[in-house]
Amino acid sequence: MKDDISRRSFLKIAGLASSALTLEACRPERATKLIPYLVPEENVLPGVPAFYRTVCNECNAGCGVVARVREGRVIKLEGNPDNPINAGALCARGQAALQGVYNPDRLPEPRRRERDRSLASITWTDALDLVASCCKRATTNGQNRVAFLGLQRGPSPRDRGKSR
Repeated sequence: MKDDISRRSFLKIAGLASSALTLEACRPERATKLIPYLVPEENVLPGVPAFYRTVCNECNAGCGVVARVREGRVIKLEGNPDNPINAGALCARGQAALQGVYNPDRLPEPRRRERDRSLASITWTDALDLVASCCKRATTNGQNRVAFLGLQRGPSPRDRGKSR
């Protein structure tokens, strides 16, 4: 028996293996859910995308984005050509923002940190009440130490009259 495999034998084996993998991937049991929900909304047509204009949250530039939505799921983000900030361009972070929407590690509801440092699920009403009570407690000691920090979107009010 020969230790070498000829080129022709290698190509035969590779072709057979790739066709077996292709047939395995095309089994009908894999396609169990073609439409993400059983009762679609009234204005949803299967296969027809809808377009929504929004703002990217990945950095503080506030670039305009057009989101392509099909069957209730965002499938593509593109730059908005009518937006004066990005004029249709979208950076890599903006393009990758779609991955954050469907990330399996994303928190689906508000959580509260417990004493043992674990996170416990709470309702939105309880979360808002907790934030309100913390703000009230911070302002009742007479020092008024509440600051809301967030990302600035677009040019600041003092920069609006200036040319770029």
